[in-house]
Amino acid sequence: MELAEQIQDDIKNFQKQHNVSRVVMVWCASTEIFLKPAAVHQTLESFEQGLLKNDPAIAPSMIYAYAAMKAGIPYANGAPNLSGDIPALTRFAKDRNVPICGKDFKTGQTLMKTILAPD
Repeated sequence: MELAEQIQDDIKNFQKQHNVSRVVMVWCASTEIFLKPAAVHQTLESFEQGLLKNDPAIAPSMIYAYAAMKAGIPYANGAPNLSGDIPALTRFAKDRNVPICGKDFKTGQTLMKTILAPD
């Protein structure tokens, strides 16, 4: 939970430093170890308890997704992992009216690299 709160602080500081009112978080990190959906992923309450207990079934990308959603920031997953695609977080996003999307950029890898990182 402490990491999620630090990420939320980073989001606020970024917005203030760059004088922007809206941002979007895009997860572009390396693929994480494969995790199967578990009980900690089912509800927001179980997920937040898992964050407090440092549950190993909560991947780093899930912490970022949670922090983005909690801050009201749209979240896009660009890696083939569960990230925000668990019942707890999809429900959280819906309840907070925060857009989430993505499962993997690989199918559009060339297009994304062309758009995001031109030579």
